[in-house]
Amino acid sequence: MDAHVDEDAAPAAQKFIFSKQDERNIRRRCIWAAFFFDAVAIALIIPLCVGGWVHNANQVGGTVNSEDIHLVTKKWSAVYRRTESQRQSTFVFTWFLSSCCFKEAYVDSSYALAGCIHRTPGSAFDLQSIIQDVEVRLGEQDNVEAGPITDPEGRFVGPSPAEFATADVVTSTRDALASYGIYLAINMGTWIFQIISKRHHYALNASHYRVMTAAQVLALFALLVASGITTAAAYKAKAALDEFDDVFPYHAVGSSFAALTWCAFVSHMLGCLAYVGAVLIWHRLKRPELYPPEPEDEIERTRRAGARGEVAEYRLRRLDEPALRNLATSDKPSSPNMSSHDTPVIYAELLANIRQLSVAVTLPSPAERSTQGSVSPDGSTLHIAHAGTQTPFSLPGNVVAPRNGVLPAPHPGSRVLSWRLPLSDASAPSARGPVDEPVPWAATDLLPESAVACRGCAATVVPEGTAKEWKDLPSENWAEMMDFWHCHKPTDHEHGHEPEHLAQRGYGANSSIAAQNGVGLVDLTSLLFTEADCSGLVFSCSSYEAGSETSSAVLAGEADPPPRMLYVFCSGCRTHVGFFNVAISSVLLFKWQVSCRTAVESTPPSSSDCLAASLTATLSRSGSSKSVVVPTFSSPQTVSTSDNSSPSLHLWILNSNIAYASSGREGKRSAIKLLYREIPQHEADAMLETMTSDVQEVNLPMADISRGAEVLQSSTEMLPPSERVFKEWNVGLLDKWQAGSVP
Repeated sequence: MDAHVDEDAAPAAQKFIFSKQDERNIRRRCIWAAFFFDAVAIALIIPLCVGGWVHNANQVGGTVNSEDIHLVTKKWSAVYRRTESQRQSTFVFTWFLSSCCFKEAYVDSSYALAGCIHRTPGSAFDLQSIIQDVEVRLGEQDNVEAGPITDPEGRFVGPSPAEFATADVVTSTRDALASYGIYLAINMGTWIFQIISKRHHYALNASHYRVMTAAQVLALFALLVASGITTAAAYKAKAALDEFDDVFPYHAVGSSFAALTWCAFVSHMLGCLAYVGAVLIWHRLKRPELYPPEPEDEIERTRRAGARGEVAEYRLRRLDEPALRNLATSDKPSSPNMSSHDTPVIYAELLANIRQLSVAVTLPSPAERSTQGSVSPDGSTLHIAHAGTQTPFSLPGNVVAPRNGVLPAPHPGSRVLSWRLPLSDASAPSARGPVDEPVPWAATDLLPESAVACRGCAATVVPEGTAKEWKDLPSENWAEMMDFWHCHKPTDHEHGHEPEHLAQRGYGANSSIAAQNGVGLVDLTSLLFTEADCSGLVFSCSSYEAGSETSSAVLAGEADPPPRMLYVFCSGCRTHVGFFNVAISSVLLFKWQVSCRTAVESTPPSSSDCLAASLTATLSRSGSSKSVVVPTFSSPQTVSTSDNSSPSLHLWILNSNIAYASSGREGKRSAIKLLYREIPQHEADAMLETMTSDVQEVNLPMADISRGAEVLQSSTEMLPPSERVFKEWNVGLLDKWQAGSVP
């Protein structure tokens, strides 16, 4: 899940063969196919394990040992004779991994002697013990007086058990039965857990599916071992009978048993493949950059599909927002920011894709009968009446007011009120992509020859008249894009000396942009100047006290290795205002640390404004909604501290372009809605270094990362209590810079 996941996310431009609902249907069919194949495998395995236990131990007549219908591991025959008449009869024996059955052949089936010797499942194939038990069982059945089956010719006499004292004993049947048992336990346990989770609407996450997939693969391995051992045991039993060909004229491996055990293996293998396919589709459905939420019928679609991934669960809770009004009862503690206020806390968010406006109100005390909400006739203002006071609130968009203006009454005793209001046609926002986002202080916003001053003390750092013009810098990957998109590249057209020609070209991975005298270069977060154009700055490798007025004096030191960056401080107030890039000999001044004259008066950008612009640009460039904000580079102070104390932010964009209004902030605002959590530096480094990383790196000074975390934490307090935390994540808002906004 790497992109927009809020219900208001902009629809993706890329099209796919299957829709989200189509893939859900395919996944559902894969689950049913896996269940069917596993049910077939289990239906085949259980008869193989019980074997002769399903037959009557003292049967007379019947078809116990029919060659065509019995699942036998081993089949053989022996000749017996009557003691009185000397009449010979052939008995056919079958072995079912443990139990052994026999039947008198070539006689009327209603008079044939037959039966089974039941042994403990997994018992060894011991030929001497089997023949001895058969001799006893024949004697018992021969003396049974039961009507027409009584034979006066005497008892049967056959091979003597003593003749088989040297026969090999096959003990691997115990291992085969154990492997079958492991398979049945794992496979049936996995499906039972799956069914219980489905019936109780338990949200399965990626870890659950990984464990269940591993269990299915382990069950497949156990079944492979069981099938192999079973087949080997049958051939070992045949080898034991081969030593007595004169006694057992016919003996063979039971082909039906071997066929079915391998059929069960193939069936489970197909089921395992279907299950893995379903899990892969589940992971794919959790990636909203592939399947962003559809704006229509979102509630029914989410409920019908039963999506319970992390972000899907959050979305479902948001879609059921009106039901949240009953969750907060009178015994629920009030919101922290309501402890010293008696006015409601109101939050309204414009959901452009479904053309609705979501309103959540947190009351300072339980709702009364007189508590109600109403909308002005023009649909621009919400009025909350509670505890004898009227609280007006300007909505971020005009809505269609109810007929009498009164909204549905809240339940008495609740503290949270919520409504979904339809937007009016005139208030529908226009679609805007990341490329159209306003950038804090673009080159066109800054006046030529304007001075640049420290925002802390107003000391001049770039004198007036120095920056004759302003130019926007290209994006970070401009050099790589030159190879793909430019037909006529900025190179001379001389031929020959190709390696030198490539090295001297004006673009490529080894290219960089350096500042020029008299030109101010504008980046998303900084202004770029030559050192000669700047004044009133102090350069240092560490602190202000260890600095110098020129970069050359600092670089002349014996630092090993030489620094890539130098800190830049204001000489007037000692504020850290930027960096000096040694490689390109250029000074980078942070936009949020300096002031400059602009074409239109507006609020100077803050560090959080620049962070929002960086996140939007990263999302537009890479398509990934996950970012890690880490310090720009380590300083001696940073190195001396613990990695665990170094701040880093893990951000996950839910929606890159929302409009909201809050009683805690004035006016309608545009923002990024995201999940965030603070992580230690070593965890952030591990995310960025892994080969399968799906996060993008964003750099800010350490102090500004901490300031960004504080901004996000304060924005969380504006949200309804039920929406502030989602599992291990916090939900927050990051306001965007608005051109023309006046402080």
